[in-house]
Amino acid sequence: MEKRTIYTSGKLTRINNILILIFLGGLILWVSSCKPTKSAADMDRHTTETSKLLARILKLNESGIGNSEQIILVTNDDIHSKNVTIQTFEKGIGGHWTKMFADIPGTIGRNGFSPFNQKREGDNASPTGIFNLGPVFGYVEKIATKMDYRQATDKDFWIDDPESDDYNTWVTMDTPPAVSHERMKLNNDLYKLGIVVQYNTKQVVKGNGSAIFVHIQGGPGSPTAGCVAMPEINLENIIQWLRPNKKPLIIMGTVSELEYNTL
Repeated sequence: MEKRTIYTSGKLTRINNILILIFLGGLILWVSSCKPTKSAADMDRHTTETSKLLARILKLNESGIGNSEQIILVTNDDIHSKNVTIQTFEKGIGGHWTKMFADIPGTIGRNGFSPFNQKREGDNASPTGIFNLGPVFGYVEKIATKMDYRQATDKDFWIDDPESDDYNTWVTMDTPPAVSHERMKLNNDLYKLGIVVQYNTKQVVKGNGSAIFVHIQGGPGSPTAGCVAMPEINLENIIQWLRPNKKPLIIMGTVSELEYNTL
């Protein structure tokens, strides 16, 4: 009797343990099912909306986009928001545009986007519009890129004084300029990799804004003074992807402004 009692008790214990495991497994599955997930329908809808937005931008701005085959699209839904979504597209055979990388969360000026043609020096906002890209720049002598590359040293500065004849240009000098400027080699990694956004560079208008770059983000959600920022790995991938013969562009602004206005 004693042996049978011990055997029955052990068997019941094992059964209880199995029942507990089944219960816990079911509980975990139930909790997981309660978490909000992005369904295939949601992802398809987002892709469709992005395609429609890009098609609308291309149609409204045929002359501005010209024969470009690479586009970086930087958008948000609130003109005052510093948070943006960065998307990349390349034009392929038959003129079809293909998304190249997954959406990149990034940041712009701490005051968001400036309305089209309203960017001003010191407004801490990023310009809205379509702009050429390049050169690429960074701290080391050479990097993996097909774009024109310029090393930033302790002797390199970007002039941001609207009264200067060198306003919104990169200068190299043995000593820092006497006028207001930005160092191109900082004491941090923000400019370790960057791309010049050719905003207000062809026919420079004094006071309309200067030193607009795509550069490394200071941290998640960290805003800029008017540039576009993203994590280093994403910027590195984009810099390796860009090709000068494909005439890359960056298009920046809120969805509503880009969707309904010619830039």
